[in-house]
Amino acid sequence: MTFSLPFESIVAEFKPPFNRAMSLKNMHLANLIAMEAAKLLFEHDASAARKTMWTEFFAPLAKRYRAQYQCFDFEVADYDLYAIPQSWSLLRGPKPNIADIASGRYLTIFGAAQLFGRYQSVAPPSVFADALGLACLNFSAGGSGPESFMEEETVKLANGGRAVVLQVLSGRSIGCDEYPGTRMTFVPGDPPVKIDRLKLLRNIWSESREEAKRLARKWQSRYVEMMTDFLGRIEVPVVLTWISTRSADDWSADHLNDSEECGAFPQLVDGAMVRAIAPLCAEFVEVSHDAGLPYGFKSRFTGERCPVLFPSGKLCWRNDYYPSAGAGVEISSKIKNALESVL
Repeated sequence: MTFSLPFESIVAEFKPPFNRAMSLKNMHLANLIAMEAAKLLFEHDASAARKTMWTEFFAPLAKRYRAQYQCFDFEVADYDLYAIPQSWSLLRGPKPNIADIASGRYLTIFGAAQLFGRYQSVAPPSVFADALGLACLNFSAGGSGPESFMEEETVKLANGGRAVVLQVLSGRSIGCDEYPGTRMTFVPGDPPVKIDRLKLLRNIWSESREEAKRLARKWQSRYVEMMTDFLGRIEVPVVLTWISTRSADDWSADHLNDSEECGAFPQLVDGAMVRAIAPLCAEFVEVSHDAGLPYGFKSRFTGERCPVLFPSGKLCWRNDYYPSAGAGVEISSKIKNALESVL
């Protein structure tokens, strides 16, 4: 890639230490270096800065997803990512101080992109934790399923805090003996073919709606089993949180009689599943609408309209999937009120 000054000098300064961090598999340091380079590059032409940041820094960093959405959303939000030994991926900041962790004055958050706070300058967990005078450990990560937080050390950390906020996660991120894996699974063959679980279900639906319903219900049953198992290991109060543009009862496996669609996020999860899980928790809160969608993005560097990136590097100019700022405020308020009743 050919650069013009001052881009050439900025890349020349930041690219070698970035490459060294990548070679050492220090993704936290690599992300910090990339974010510092972005501040300087966006003082100049935004379009060129965006392209340079993706090509030289974030495309390499995105390959294993350890930096989560930062690689795609660097122009709209700084997620203040940090590393801890108990998590393979970097966590959404701010990082809690050691004194709060040692004294147990923190909340533990287990969620997907919605509680990670994608596109939001301040994640909902930071809002309600600050309001309660507590720190938070936000383990939320895009694509998480019921098995994502089962590691012994992660559960131990959760039990050391004051409470847990657990999001109702997508049903597409859990497998079974026939189709193992999480969001991605495999179609038997030589070699097996990797495929998105919902795409697999749609393919099966086109051949046999009854088989699609059988598999969906099998995955639903295993989802409830895994969530029940996980909740049985948590010793502190749990606030179960539904975040969607639909209610849990707006979709069920019976809808597969007429349509291949698996419901808005959390896909494949229905009211019966929530009613099986909710009694195991201290509180249940629900946000099932979002009047703020869709909306466009604003650059944190220029204040102008800007895109985020798809994993392919293509530009995305609006959000019609993840919670809007208004929904984030409602989520934070409801969770805060629920936590106040159990702390």
